[in-house]
Amino acid sequence: MAMNLRILTVAILLSMLSASTPTAVLSQPSPDNRYQPGFWQPEGKVNPNNEIKVKFLNETGFTLEYGKSEGYPSLLPPKETREIIVRIGSGKGDISTIPINTASGMVPLRFEYNVVNNLVTVRIVQTSGGDARQGLAVYIDETGRVYTF
Repeated sequence: MAMNLRILTVAILLSMLSASTPTAVLSQPSPDNRYQPGFWQPEGKVNPNNEIKVKFLNETGFTLEYGKSEGYPSLLPPKETREIIVRIGSGKGDISTIPINTASGMVPLRFEYNVVNNLVTVRIVQTSGGDARQGLAVYIDETGRVYTF
């Protein structure tokens, strides 16, 4: 009985220690910019110290909502494009998140990227609900890496 209690105590302590120990997320780029296999990988990279243009191409059959302007989303009708300017810095927490969805939010979307210099072109297409590459937002972090999530 005392041996079982000792084993249980050690197991609980090891579990608590492993839960509080930080671990590296292998799906993100390493500090030396080598990429690891995994789900959340950058789609491209821009210079966060310069003006960044994001161009949306709506190739769905639906009007899309994107971003916020005074609390209301901007609209992007089918087969149209919009270009916005994003300014971020290279300081920690200087990020940009641009949500994109249909008005009902029920249509699964996929974002396809072409990044040249500081122009991020995002082709938005409808996809199946089981597509692992579904997107809800374009995210640019403080180092200039461009992601979909």
